[in-house]
Amino acid sequence: MSSLKILFVLVLILNFNNMEAQQNIDLPDFGLSFTIPNGWTGGEQGDYIILGHSTIPGMMILFENGSKDANELKELAMQGIYETGLQLSPKGGFTISSENRVEGMYEGIYNGGAVSSYAVGLINGLGKGMSILILTSTDKFSEIHRKEVEKLANSVKFYEARDSEATVHWKNKLIGRQLKYMFTDSNSDSSGGFSGTSTTRIINLCSNGEFTYYYNSNSSYAVGDPVDGISTGNQIGSGVIESTKDKTGSYKIYSAGNSSYLELIFSDDTEMEFEIGINGEGSTTLNGERYFTLDLEGCQ
Repeated sequence: MSSLKILFVLVLILNFNNMEAQQNIDLPDFGLSFTIPNGWTGGEQGDYIILGHSTIPGMMILFENGSKDANELKELAMQGIYETGLQLSPKGGFTISSENRVEGMYEGIYNGGAVSSYAVGLINGLGKGMSILILTSTDKFSEIHRKEVEKLANSVKFYEARDSEATVHWKNKLIGRQLKYMFTDSNSDSSGGFSGTSTTRIINLCSNGEFTYYYNSNSSYAVGDPVDGISTGNQIGSGVIESTKDKTGSYKIYSAGNSSYLELIFSDDTEMEFEIGINGEGSTTLNGERYFTLDLEGCQ
C-alpha cells in the first residue's frame, strides 16, 4: 500500500472515546500489530496519524517508512523532516540500535515555536515499516516523552500478512468482475431551455491483479428563447461539456477494523481509493455509491 494505509486505517479503529484503556491494534492485512499507550487518541491528517494525550503536552505522530535496512533508514532520518509549518533537523546523529531499529532526536520549529522531538523508525523485512515521532515545545520535553514512544515502539510486531475474513469475502465477490456506476439527471424550464448530466464509471477487476478503468462525464445545456415568457421551441444557445478517462493499473483489496477498501494504483502512479460497502438493497457500494456487479470485460 501507498500513502499508508496503515496510517489511514488506524483512524478507523482507534477508540477515540476511551482515554484510559490501552488500545490493541491488529491489522492482519498488513502483518502489523501494536498497542497505543494509555491516554493517547487521535486521527488521520494526510499521510500521518496524529495522537494527543490527556495530560502529556505535545503530540505523537505515526507514519510509514519503506526502508529496506537500518543504514537506509538512518540516512533518511538524517535528512530531517520538512513539511508545511514543520521544520526538524537532527540533533546529533541517529543511532542504529538494532538491525531493524533506528532512533534519535530532532529539534526545530513547529508553527513558529521551538520544538524538540524523539523518533524511532522500525524496519519490517516483510513489507512497509513504521516510524513513531513525539513532538513538543522544547521547554516541555522530558524523559516521559521518550518513554511513551518506547512503549509504542516496543509493542510493534510484524508478521506475515494474511487476508482477513472480510478481505476474503470481498475478493471472492469482486475479483474477476466488472463494477459499473451510472448516474443521469436532467431539468427543463418554461422557456424551452434544459440541462442534463450523466456520469459513467466502469472498473474491470482482472484476476491477475490488474484493472481497466473507464470514466465519462457529460453535461449538456440549452437556453430557450421565449416570447412574453412563453416557450417558442427556439434556442439561443447550447453546449456540451465532456470529460473522459481510460486508464489501467493494478489494484488491492484490504480491510481494517470494520471497513474494507479497493485501492486502484494507476500506471502513472496516481491512486484512487474506495470504501467497499453494501446498501439497504444488498447492492455493492463504493464510497456510498451503488455499483452494478457484472460480467468482466476488457481483461486479456
